[in-house]
Amino acid sequence: MKPVSGNVNILKPLPEQKVENSPEKVAEAAEKFEAFFLTKLMESMRKTMPAKGILGKGMANDVYNGFMDQALSEQMSKAGGIGLGKMLAESFGSSRIITTEIQASHAVTEKAVKMASEGIGPGKEKPQAPINKAYLGSRFGKRYSTRTQSWHFHKGIDLSVPEGTPIKATMGGVVKVARDVKGYGNVVYIDHGNGFESRYGHASKLTVREGEQVKAGQVVALSGNTGLSDGPHLHFEVRLNNVAIDPEPFLGSEEMARSASNYSNKKQLYREEQFDNETKED
Repeated sequence: MKPVSGNVNILKPLPEQKVENSPEKVAEAAEKFEAFFLTKLMESMRKTMPAKGILGKGMANDVYNGFMDQALSEQMSKAGGIGLGKMLAESFGSSRIITTEIQASHAVTEKAVKMASEGIGPGKEKPQAPINKAYLGSRFGKRYSTRTQSWHFHKGIDLSVPEGTPIKATMGGVVKVARDVKGYGNVVYIDHGNGFESRYGHASKLTVREGEQVKAGQVVALSGNTGLSDGPHLHFEVRLNNVAIDPEPFLGSEEMARSASNYSNKKQLYREEQFDNETKED
């Protein structure tokens, strides 16, 4: 069996995939659709009004009103319209981009699971569960946010536990970050070497410092509700060469052994579950 470190070098992040419909193109198309919708709305409104105009009745007045309705609708849409364009852009554009991210992540995850099942680094260290017992509140993948009213890529899993529950390092490594970071709240990043990194977010208290060497199973924080969180839980992430991968197979050595053999079969199930309307934030 080849050393794991020898295999890691080929596991680089997938090249950025260009989505055929860029956000700008999607926004432009959505704006035009909204303008068309407003034009039709105005046409319907005119049918309920007396047939009067500066050109009198007839084709000339109808053509003039048509041009005016179209011009006014386009200006209204550019100015923000009734929100239809924005809603369509978020629905179609962001969804396509997020799906591309998830597909790239799954490709890396499958390789990472095999590597981790064999052990990471010279000591062949295998991942341990960061929490002894927890409820899996939200999975990795596409998720709907009630905060932003849009879809986003949930780059980890949420493990629901009472506040103050000890959070342990899944593997040994060096603490890269131990502080408050935007939506994560109080969070710990651990560099495990060989391209692997784990993140533990929303903690109530951090028990390690940046630059500190930690061992697998060492308590690095206590669970909490800091950052963009709707209740006490651990947001757990695993990354390989800075690509977020599904951390569910990394919840412990026994789970890892099973996951290494059946991850490919579970992958399609995960993809279907990504589209459930889960509403809890990271």
